[in-house]
Amino acid sequence: MNNSLIITGASGFIGSHIMSFIKSLNISFLGFSRQKNYNNLQWTKDYMDIGLKADKNQICIHLAGNNIISSMDDSEIELTKYLADLFGYNLVYISSSYVYGKNHKSLITELDSLDAVNNYSRRKALCEEIVINNSGSVLRLSNVYGSGMTNNIFNHIYKEFMSQNKIVKINNALNTRDFIHVSDICSAITTYITDIKSGIYNIGTGEGTSIKDLCNIFAAKLKVNKSAYHVKSISQDDTMLVLDSNKFRNSYNWEPKINIDAGIASWVKDYKRELSDAK
Repeated sequence: MNNSLIITGASGFIGSHIMSFIKSLNISFLGFSRQKNYNNLQWTKDYMDIGLKADKNQICIHLAGNNIISSMDDSEIELTKYLADLFGYNLVYISSSYVYGKNHKSLITELDSLDAVNNYSRRKALCEEIVINNSGSVLRLSNVYGSGMTNNIFNHIYKEFMSQNKIVKINNALNTRDFIHVSDICSAITTYITDIKSGIYNIGTGEGTSIKDLCNIFAAKLKVNKSAYHVKSISQDDTMLVLDSNKFRNSYNWEPKINIDAGIASWVKDYKRELSDAK
């Protein structure tokens, strides 16, 4: 087969960005999606059929999964078992920093214990175990943002400011998270697949930004005067979830290139264009 790389969940937010990034590098790939007629992807009703079009010598970036936090659907676990058996060492599972839970006050390393606080993080942790037991790799991503994402804190903050209310209501404004631009995630993943070293790696910026500070950056980009609004946090939780990515940085000589200020400026520009195109 001419396609050296397999991507599951290729029509999703991260998957679609990875496809574009890989195309720019002239890397051959085969993208799979459950969405029909999507950018020349291989449509599949059941990911368990991938073995009919792929072989174990190919690298598989596994993104397909259930992102609904409260969902009890464990089909993602069965799919990961299937892919781990098929690809083994060549399976790269894209996981999340949320497997660590939220009870942290310092940078989180790969050696820190996991804390599955909901069904989403429980599924991710179980899938990670399956992958590692089959000699595969796990990349734990921090909070990824970029153009094309929907129903997240960025969209919410933007809409709050556009409503021109003096009070910007945020559920957890005191929480601190590690926001990383999707372009940096794409560069990390493509760097990794060129020289796979099986194991678990954190992928983040190592820089924490509170949701309140995120609002202030948005205000600056939207030219909203600081005296014109007040950020109100519904909850007083002040959890921190920021990844220490030194293991990956040192192993692959990789660094994120887009800081949060430039990233939000780019996101606002892209989002305004998306809203205009949708009219």
